[in-house]
Amino acid sequence: MQYRHFFWVAAVLVLAACQSRPVDPVEQALRDKVTETMNGDATRIRIYDLERIDSTTWREELERRRHVFELRFKQNEEYYWQYRSQGLPKNAAIKKAEMEKDRRVLDGLDAIGRELADSLDCVAYYDYSFAVYASGRETTLNLDQAYATITPYAQVFSLSEDRRELHKTTGHLLPGYVDLVASETLE
Repeated sequence: MQYRHFFWVAAVLVLAACQSRPVDPVEQALRDKVTETMNGDATRIRIYDLERIDSTTWREELERRRHVFELRFKQNEEYYWQYRSQGLPKNAAIKKAEMEKDRRVLDGLDAIGRELADSLDCVAYYDYSFAVYASGRETTLNLDQAYATITPYAQVFSLSEDRRELHKTTGHLLPGYVDLVASETLE
């Protein structure tokens, strides 16, 4: 009788141990991105030391983009006045046109801000640090420190080994930003 009891307890423990833990959606998204980065060649991926290190709201992302274009506007304005004082009207005209483009982008960012008004304080993305080892038939990837920008819906937006490079393209997450900037650079 005691052996039957032991058998059932052992069976329950074995079954419980066989149950796989639920996959963290962020970790799965990183695995998918690493596989994509390795052109589908990843056969074994280990992600470790995964840690959320920061978050950015839509408001903060808009402010970051505004800062970039305000800085460009000021630089172009300085050159404009410098060229005018030096009697270089063609160069001054080029800088004046660039200032006008920067102003239109800033106005467009204001419009995007109004469109996002109800969700400006919601998280746009999270920054994570992690380490990864991945191997495949032809390639191996081993990073002791990597960074990722990931949306709240577990979409990996950017990966980098350098944290300073992480936010270079996060403006693309803003609705309409890509079209806004592209329309001003094509003119």
